Amino acid sequence: MSQSPSRYAGIAAVAVLGVGLLMAGKTLAGAAVLGFIAFVVALALSPDSSARFLIGTIGAIICGSFFAYQAGANEITGRAVYHHGYGRSSWPEPVTREESPAKFREATNLKWTLSIFCLGIGTVTFLFHRRLEDSDSF
Repeated sequence: MSQSPSRYAGIAAVAVLGVGLLMAGKTLAGAAVLGFIAFVVALALSPDSSARFLIGTIGAIICGSFFAYQAGANEITGRAVYHHGYGRSSWPEPVTREESPAKFREATNLKWTLSIFCLGIGTVTFLFHRRLEDSDSF
């Protein structure tokens, strides 16, 4: 860390935002922001590219597990949140399996797809980590 401390001012500001969200009672949002900051700091301070791939693997597996948990909870409870569109003009709609099965299935399948995508990225980054680690040992 021989660079100037102002290099990390953005990270510190976002960390303060995360703590503020926790203090305001927005537990999930605050934890997500602080987890993201921990991920960015770990990537910034990792000594080599093999360690960066390992950190990326851990982050992708955590994200994939979160989406799988949400999709499994949707399947068990029969309730999901369907989003009309994406971006600024989207709005969430709570749906149930009985009332609107098509919207429920679309919302749940999106979470399963995101889970598989994140776990796939985690697998690929782990393979790159192993390959870099093996090439460093020679």
